[in-house]
Amino acid sequence: MKKASIVSLCIAALAALFLWASNASAYETYTASKGALNTNCAQCHGDYRTAPYMSQSDGQSWGGNLHDIHRNNMLSSDCEACHSGSSRYPVIIGTSTGGKGLAPVSCLGCHGRDEDNTNASTSGAGLRQHHYRAGETGCLDCHKDSNPANYKPVGENVLPPYYFTPDTAHPNKPSDSCSQSGEENFAGSANGLDNDGDGMYDGSDTDCKTAAACIDNDGDGYGSNGAATCTKGIAVDCNDNNAAINPGAAEVCDGVDNNCNGQMDEGMTTTYYRDGDGDGYGSAATSVKGCTAPAGYVANNTDCNDSDPIQRPNQTWYQDADNDGYSSGNMIVQCARPSGYKAASELKAISGDCSDSNAAINQGAVDKTCNGIDENCSGTADEGYAPTNTTCGVGVCASTGQMICQGGKTVNTCTAGTPQTEGPVESPTCSDALDNDCNGLTDAADIKCAAPAACVDNDGDGYGSNGAATCPKGTAVDCNDNNVAINPEATEVCDGIDNNCNAQIDEGVKNTYYKDADGDGYGSPSGPAQSCTQPAGYVTNNTDCIDSNAAAHPGASDDNCNGIDENCNGTADEGYAPANTNCGVGICVSTGQLICQGGKTVDTCTAGTPQTEGPVGSMTCGDTLDNDCSGLIDAADPKCTNTVPACIDRDGDGYGSNGSPLCPNGTTIDCNDNNPKEHPGQTWYQDADNDRYSSGKTITQCKRPRGYKTAFELKAVSGDCNDRNPRIHPGAVEVCGDRIDQNCNGIRDDNRCDEVDDDEHDD
Repeated sequence: MKKASIVSLCIAALAALFLWASNASAYETYTASKGALNTNCAQCHGDYRTAPYMSQSDGQSWGGNLHDIHRNNMLSSDCEACHSGSSRYPVIIGTSTGGKGLAPVSCLGCHGRDEDNTNASTSGAGLRQHHYRAGETGCLDCHKDSNPANYKPVGENVLPPYYFTPDTAHPNKPSDSCSQSGEENFAGSANGLDNDGDGMYDGSDTDCKTAAACIDNDGDGYGSNGAATCTKGIAVDCNDNNAAINPGAAEVCDGVDNNCNGQMDEGMTTTYYRDGDGDGYGSAATSVKGCTAPAGYVANNTDCNDSDPIQRPNQTWYQDADNDGYSSGNMIVQCARPSGYKAASELKAISGDCSDSNAAINQGAVDKTCNGIDENCSGTADEGYAPTNTTCGVGVCASTGQMICQGGKTVNTCTAGTPQTEGPVESPTCSDALDNDCNGLTDAADIKCAAPAACVDNDGDGYGSNGAATCPKGTAVDCNDNNVAINPEATEVCDGIDNNCNAQIDEGVKNTYYKDADGDGYGSPSGPAQSCTQPAGYVTNNTDCIDSNAAAHPGASDDNCNGIDENCNGTADEGYAPANTNCGVGICVSTGQLICQGGKTVDTCTAGTPQTEGPVGSMTCGDTLDNDCSGLIDAADPKCTNTVPACIDRDGDGYGSNGSPLCPNGTTIDCNDNNPKEHPGQTWYQDADNDRYSSGKTITQCKRPRGYKTAFELKAVSGDCNDRNPRIHPGAVEVCGDRIDQNCNGIRDDNRCDEVDDDEHDD
């Protein structure tokens, strides 16, 4: 590395130290970021933070920036090598032993003492002599004040403000800015001074030459040769045949460099996104920039699935859980398709599916089966059932009827006639060619027209298994001749046996039970079941009005404002008790109530109208009233003082505890200035079971209500179908077999669990 370069580097460092000594803020101006290239010192020394540092005095390049080279290489990271103590006093190189704070071995090798000459072979550059030869005798010649904006460069052909007329005391001060008198450095390649900081010295600088004529073909004031004689300066016109294109022109989006900055359409293009499915919404994965949208591109990137035109932002999805093409009417508005949902274009009907868990039940189904189920969602079960003709009885008892549907069961209306007497032998009934007793046998074929048969009565109950007339209790047939408790005159009991031998089991003795889907002890009136014993999941009453909500049943509390008739009395929310509220401050204070309207809580409190407070000396500043409703009274209100108090906002939510007008959100008083979540106008969402899912009920007020959270504290601000049970919320794991909708999707057991077969208890 050249010694001259080292000397120049050291000179730059000490120049910075002298600036620091004169004025701490002036020292800061010696960086490019603070305008150093507009200062006089920078014209010689450049930017000490630039890497690599290029010496302005001799053109030598140093690897790092000037500051770090001194700190890391020459001073071994130890600032105290030149500056003792932490006060960083300025360096004064007054003696060979160093001055205040200077270690003689640290800096003198480069800079020497301030009285040394410029002979590089002796003791150094001679800092003061160097600046003297450059025309500098005092700091204020370069630094008029500490404001970098005041440091302006001069042209090479204009004497800087620190050039003076040579005199006997200073014979070497140059008087011609374009001459080489007064060397800039003692051993560098450049002579004179680079006054305008453009890297050109004296006669080599175009400023010192005769100005070239301006070549401006299009007459826009800018020349294609960038001559100083051009009307609008030396900026080069990149298209001198078009007056609309020059360095002062505004850039437009046209594929042309309008302002001659080497860039086309900078800041003017729009980003367009690929719309692969043609739904008007683009994908963030593929984008181009341009002045206009290319074919197949749009200006937004909000599509969640660019290969499916149905999946797009703000799409309305209708639930079709059973995939039968009919929706229950439940909707979700979002881009991506939720599981079990379809768009309107994919459905036959967007509402009206009365059982969205059964694909066989919808508006288009046929309801001709007698099963008590409304398959076509018409509101009536089995209306499409067609009766069929039936026959019954034999002999004189033969009759006709129909198989009709009653209560979801098929009923045969055919009733056989009354049997007559057949026999005994020799009577007219044994030769009239009629089956008088309707047993399927006529005249001689009937045993009653033959000699009486012996009674077969194994169990001794008086009824024979052969229905012989000789049996004590007549010809009625004993259907179980091995059990004395079973015979035609026995009483039917609910035991799954035909006790009275009428070919029916448990007729007239079954109990009616009703399904209790939500397990609250109250059954649904729809789908009753007949059984001798109570089936699991069934109860004896049918008074539940919402059998999918365990919190809704007769006797339940209906004090929530949610639009749900929880006590099944036909009216929703009648138990809700309005709560008193207040609002406003000062003369604006008012009262109201938190009432229930349409399943939502509404605050009826309306604050009064603020009046004028102030100015100082007015009656309003001494009436002990908060006239402007700012929360501040008289002298405490800035409007009644000549000064405005600073905003006291400890939690940084923009609301102050002192109601200062300097607060970002105005004079509204913060109810809790230690909690940024509690502030005026905050919306709170109910989360009574603390599972981070809200029921959707909200309250807007400053203080946190009990059982409420902010939106940022929740996973969902609505959708919790049971806010009293933390195990029930959207996204919860469905428990099979408990008949409870744990994940709040409107489906109990999610079709993944076997439904209880209501018919297993029939008959």
